[in-house]
Amino acid sequence: MGACIAMVGSIPGNRQRSVSKLLTCSLVGGAIGFGLGLAWENRRLTESITNGALRNIGRVRDEHWLESHPIDYA
Repeated sequence: MGACIAMVGSIPGNRQRSVSKLLTCSLVGGAIGFGLGLAWENRRLTESITNGALRNIGRVRDEHWLESHPIDYA
């Protein structure tokens, strides 16, 4: 879909552009469309990885804080 949009958008009204520019624009549009589709399909996996990393960062930050600020209950 991205390739088609880029191809149609790169066709000028006066037809002075070359075919290679048309194909280049469609290739770039297709690559962008493919990348966006891939990112959209993997959004739940990315969210899961991000949440796990943030949880680990918070745990390590708390451990470092407790090392610097020991709590004495005695």
